[in-house]
Amino acid sequence: MQCVIRKRTGIPQQYRFVWDLNPLYHYASIMRDVVLYGVMPSERTLLIATAYSLLMLLTGITVFRKYQDRIYLHL
Repeated sequence: MQCVIRKRTGIPQQYRFVWDLNPLYHYASIMRDVVLYGVMPSERTLLIATAYSLLMLLTGITVFRKYQDRIYLHL
């Protein structure tokens, strides 16, 4: 909940990299920009959110392909 409410400017400079590693921060930032402020999110935020999404998609596909022979046993 904290990353949704708190803005990045309230975080000390030496700890901001931790917020950049949190994928939910970027998704929440996109929603906050659109819903609360009515502006287009920055290109950097959109690029990072897209990269996280693609990374998770590729991870999911890789895991599925590795275990697809056994996955029907658990359904």
